[in-house]
Amino acid sequence: MTRKKPESSSDDSDWLTTAEVAALLRVHPKHVYRLLHQGMPARRVGGQWRFSRDAIQRWADQRGEPLAESSSGTAATTTTLIAAEANEVSRAVVAALAQSTGLRLATVASSTTESIEALSSGEVTAAIVRAVEPVQAACATVRIALGSRIVGLLKPVAATTAEGVVAIPATLAYLPKKRTAQDVACSFLPVDGELDACASLIRGDVDAAFGSEAVARQFGLGFEPILSEPWQLVVRVDAMEEPALSRLCIAAQTGLQTHLEKVLSDVAEHGGRMHLERGIQPGPSQAVAISDTWVAEKPSRKAPMAVRWTILARDRAEQMLDLVDVLRHRGVSVGGFLQLPSGPASAKPMGYDLFRLRHPERLPIAERNLTGRRNQGERFCELTFHKNALVRACEWLREDVETSDVLIVDGVGRLEQRGQGLFPALAWARMQPRSTMIVLSSRWNRVPQVTQRLALSGPQVTELSFGHHDATPPHIIEHIMRACKKSPRSHRVVEGS
Repeated sequence: MTRKKPESSSDDSDWLTTAEVAALLRVHPKHVYRLLHQGMPARRVGGQWRFSRDAIQRWADQRGEPLAESSSGTAATTTTLIAAEANEVSRAVVAALAQSTGLRLATVASSTTESIEALSSGEVTAAIVRAVEPVQAACATVRIALGSRIVGLLKPVAATTAEGVVAIPATLAYLPKKRTAQDVACSFLPVDGELDACASLIRGDVDAAFGSEAVARQFGLGFEPILSEPWQLVVRVDAMEEPALSRLCIAAQTGLQTHLEKVLSDVAEHGGRMHLERGIQPGPSQAVAISDTWVAEKPSRKAPMAVRWTILARDRAEQMLDLVDVLRHRGVSVGGFLQLPSGPASAKPMGYDLFRLRHPERLPIAERNLTGRRNQGERFCELTFHKNALVRACEWLREDVETSDVLIVDGVGRLEQRGQGLFPALAWARMQPRSTMIVLSSRWNRVPQVTQRLALSGPQVTELSFGHHDATPPHIIEHIMRACKKSPRSHRVVEGS
């Protein structure tokens, strides 16, 4: 007797794996198992969990949780243009970004100066540039350190020193604007890039060439180091509205170290550090937010002076929860998110979750590494930070900014001090062309570097503290309420821990 095959309610393509449903819900794969305990529909198939796309859609709609766009959507098919030089650094960075983000990337060949000009004009929204060239964009930009490459003289292996190559009148291949050996008695032969320089050296047309250590290794040439050349990924701040640009920033901060070690040095130490740079032209989207140039009137009881940023120190997550409850009770619309510890309340936190305030959504942002093994994500101290959670945090901020009186961004600490972690969200909020009040919660020793990276000046910052109070002190509530009442729909709060 032939056994009848069980009927399937849907095609195999409609059933998702754990990784696929995590991507659909925009959460970490480990968080999927937490959602299973919360009633998310699933089926065991061959000892593994499988999820119906339609059932997940209905379940997410009931909870008010948005799903990620499908792979056939606009975000997946749009190509992001990056201006960059045609060299091994740019090729490695673009390849690593494409692999880490899944985005379609295309490069526009240009020098650092040309790349900054294209960035300023809006022809591109990102560029890979040399940080040694003092070229400032017309627009405000976020600059993310990639690492440094060692450059110097390429020479035949038989030549033991650079002096032996150029001591006599010789022909030295060089790239335009890179005549680092001008003080040496030699002639120069312009070439079109490092590969052309290496070809000239291998053919014997020149006695030495200027290039990088990575190129010397690639072609088996001798190398005499001269200087260290830092590289950066530069992104327009006003373009960080686009999810693709936010994903690029997060990937450049956390996911390129292993990919760039062959072409760049000090990647582990300096790679991923971010700072914000103002533009050289005026205008809300090109230079600074409009309230940066605001001239304060003489303060009075009737017209309290507006405050751009307030540094709010707190020790426990319960203090921020109390602040949110008080603000909501007083009719303030609160958006953004908090960072809450996960695990048993009586034990050391097993990690931290992002808790969205505008809609019921929670996902893990960091987990404690108890095994000593490196997990996927950004490793800092004994915590592993998940890149997808950082991307989602930036999305929450953009979604809530138009509908909230107070916007909270929680979790400003050592990563943000280095220009990493949630810094893209802070940089984006920093450059909004609105008369926005921003409250930044951080430990006192983090404040100077965070404000410096955000290009904040002293008069823009006021410092407040919860102290040892469990409940929110009245002066903090009064400070925020006065700012909200001044312009109820345009004064918002950005906060961190």
